[in-house]
Amino acid sequence: MNSRFKAFPLILANFGPVVLFLLIVIPSSVLVAGIGHAKPRHLKSCGPLQDAGTTYILDNDVSSPSSCFGVGADNITLNLDGHAVTYATDSQRYATFGVSGIACWDPTEKNGEANGAPCGASFDNFTLAGPGSIVQGSGAAAFSHPVRFGQGIHSGPFIRGVSFTWSAQSSIGVYVDYAGGAVPGGGEVSLCTFHNNVTLVHNRHAEEGQSVKFDQAANVQRPVLVMNNTVTGGAQGGLYTVAPGSGIYGNHVAQAATYTNDFGIYVWGKRMDVHDNTVQPTQGRGISIDGVAGSTVDSRVYNNVIEVIEKANNVEYNGCQPGGAYAIQFDDNPVQATAYSNHATSDAADCEGEALRVTETTSEQNNFSHNNIYTAQRIGHARGKAYSFAIAGSKGFHSNADTFVADTANFFVDWDGGENIQCVACTLRKGANPSPHYVTFSFANGHGVARNIHFQDTKFENGASKDSTDMQAINPAQWPAFDEYFIDWSYSLTLQDDQGKPVSNAAVSITDSTRRTVYEGTTDANGKISTVLNEFRMFNNTFEAAKETHTPHLVTLKKDGCVAKQNQLAVTISEPTQQNIAMSCGEKK
Repeated sequence: MNSRFKAFPLILANFGPVVLFLLIVIPSSVLVAGIGHAKPRHLKSCGPLQDAGTTYILDNDVSSPSSCFGVGADNITLNLDGHAVTYATDSQRYATFGVSGIACWDPTEKNGEANGAPCGASFDNFTLAGPGSIVQGSGAAAFSHPVRFGQGIHSGPFIRGVSFTWSAQSSIGVYVDYAGGAVPGGGEVSLCTFHNNVTLVHNRHAEEGQSVKFDQAANVQRPVLVMNNTVTGGAQGGLYTVAPGSGIYGNHVAQAATYTNDFGIYVWGKRMDVHDNTVQPTQGRGISIDGVAGSTVDSRVYNNVIEVIEKANNVEYNGCQPGGAYAIQFDDNPVQATAYSNHATSDAADCEGEALRVTETTSEQNNFSHNNIYTAQRIGHARGKAYSFAIAGSKGFHSNADTFVADTANFFVDWDGGENIQCVACTLRKGANPSPHYVTFSFANGHGVARNIHFQDTKFENGASKDSTDMQAINPAQWPAFDEYFIDWSYSLTLQDDQGKPVSNAAVSITDSTRRTVYEGTTDANGKISTVLNEFRMFNNTFEAAKETHTPHLVTLKKDGCVAKQNQLAVTISEPTQQNIAMSCGEKK
């Protein structure tokens, strides 16, 4: 039997020991499209797809001088069956599309129709099945997306195993706008290949340079899945969705961006899962975790491999875009967003490289990075600066157990300053190709203050050190900002009596070397207290960058009926410290 056909036995009736069977032969191409869309129909040319519930099967390559297929009904499947669809082969004045379902405000060459399908129709649950390809012709006008669905779609589209090639200005491979409406929504783009040859966009603020974009979908109730796709090229970015609960995973994104905000993946929706992607642009940024006026909540970015670089050919700035290449950026006030277990590398050549960039965040938003490896590396003797952790205007951020490797500085405070930054159990490592001006902590000394920045239980490796900094004295004419950072260490104390039993409820007081009380409390049921003590504070004033040492600390112990060999003891804090103290209890003092 031909491999394109499959046989299925169907039991018609059971009369005791006699069972009747009917052998049904189904074309395999229908199986690719999916059972459930009955009524298979074969196509040999472009035209409208208007019979609800129909599976259309393409029998040969097709082309159109303008748009090709317009969808005008629900539950339609178009199975390309290995063939190519080429549209816009003739010069066009307006946008045309390979496959589309359009709203009536979309300008087209047929004044309100997309190749015979009326505008404003319903086209829910549309499926585009490969293998096969959608190719944009040389006559395409700007915004001529290979797949375009607009207002009116509530669920879908579902696109699997299709190759896309296009180049017209501001065109996006798969562009879905105003999806969801009043019903659940959802969609999928999987196992597709995107050859994005677009080099010009009209408005970079409108994010017109992606390869996949599900926009205006913040209220849908079902996720959009973008998975296992390959993206090559693109003037601005890669994969974008704002649909809540969406998953972006298993993709390889290699954009070639020359426009600002050129991220491979945009995490701009609620409860998104973005994982196991590879983002390696020939030029461009990595993953954007962006609040966009409060839309990003509880999203997770994990197990991704990211390596980015920017070149000095940004269209807007006629050189490098400010800040250069960000591997991961937290911006615009996301809430409870988390990045973990990523390998994020930023290469600095002509432009700067920043592996982790944190801008507009606050402590109350609880944004968190943990167990990542952030690397910023210079390429040869390039002039671009390589920062592994950079902040600019952040009002709060937490990092835990992250590793920061850098050739210029491990931690950098940009011109806008920053505050309430906490890095716990982090590793700061000097890179393999360090700048002659390498420091561990770098400050732009700009117009924004840098304060309440704490590094606790930090490992310093390969020449990184806790007091390596380029902090300047405050100079209103040149270096106007106040800067500070703290080196802290965890401290724990255990009190036991002569029998080795814990001494609970003992009063413990700790003062630092300036005689300021930094801890007061009592031991718990296990005889323990735990706190964090500061070794030193580095800060600037109008004369210098000064180091204010706060250790040794004086620990005072007291409990009625108990006496320690030392009721007061001095402790020098320069690493995580744990002490066990014996007390004799039940004896006269």
